[in-house]
Amino acid sequence: MAVQNQPDNYNTLSPLSFRLVIDQFPLLTFWCQSANIPGITVAESTSPNPLRDIPMMGDKVEYETLDVTMIVDEDLANYREILGWIRGQSPDQKQTDHKEYLEQNPRRRQLPFSSTYERYLSDAVLHITTNSKGSNKTVTFKDIFPVSLGALAFDSTAELTPITTDISFQIRDYIIDG
Repeated sequence: MAVQNQPDNYNTLSPLSFRLVIDQFPLLTFWCQSANIPGITVAESTSPNPLRDIPMMGDKVEYETLDVTMIVDEDLANYREILGWIRGQSPDQKQTDHKEYLEQNPRRRQLPFSSTYERYLSDAVLHITTNSKGSNKTVTFKDIFPVSLGALAFDSTAELTPITTDISFQIRDYIIDG
């Protein structure tokens, strides 16, 4: 008797075959070294019972962060773009930082009905390619914004490797197509 339900595709997913494109941050596409599809969890709830609380399905979906590692260019252009994005969305910065950031970044959403908050959101697409570099799947991340930008470490005793930094983005949702 033959085994049923065999996979149609025996190829494994390659960790090298991807390209990340963030609408509001085009410099990242070339310099991106790693990216992830965030994990997702649903917090469980319980139903009280005199003998034992009964676990129940939760009703809140929570996403982990979209974590990206990028090489920093020698002009710090890509680093400064994320730095400006974070500083611009921070209410602790003086008001001129908000205006200056939006004026210097024309790619930001400038919809007539958008709030200041929405101008700091962006969509992103992770293009996953096959082992032969053809397009396979796309993961669309909705309404992302940076929540952390890693330090830059200078070390004159280290081997000559490019400096990288880590960026974490919070996301509203993601969809896998293809």
